Amino acid sequence: MDIAAELTLRIARFIQMTADPPASPARWLFVPEFEHARWATAGELLANAPKPLIVAPLPDGGFLGTWFVGALTGVHRERAEHQLENQQAFFHARIAHLGLKDSDAIVFDSGADETLIPVADFRRWLRDYAVCAGSTLDAARRLPTVPHSSCAGLMVSGRRGRRASHAPQPANVRCN
Repeated sequence: MDIAAELTLRIARFIQMTADPPASPARWLFVPEFEHARWATAGELLANAPKPLIVAPLPDGGFLGTWFVGALTGVHRERAEHQLENQQAFFHARIAHLGLKDSDAIVFDSGADETLIPVADFRRWLRDYAVCAGSTLDAARRLPTVPHSSCAGLMVSGRRGRRASHAPQPANVRCN
């Protein structure tokens, strides 16, 4: 599965699930298309969708609102492009602040699994997807399962104040 599409699904799953650790829905439902898909097919749908794509995890587990920015017009398109530019500028500044190179990695740990994404692919994710979720990028707080010269943790706010990515283990800020 395309790593950017997989990261998008994992973030959506984390935001929607109330149980710890999060569990995947049996099927995803894409709105407004009303297309049903299992995990792998959902990843393919995201990967093959026109970009940039706005992805909004809806309150019901497995429901994703998706909108191609290019299909919007007028002020709606301007607002969407502005939002995407803000997201990109914020994360590019965080990447620079943390001194990450394209060969370094970003870790998203949902509590159920860990997604390790090279910074170069994360930059592509930033161009391709605007995921409607509170998130930030900070120094990783524990070792990922795959060693890299340097890494950072992607933190996403979930339901009832849960946060994904290394919050339970504040020690070990070493990723090599």
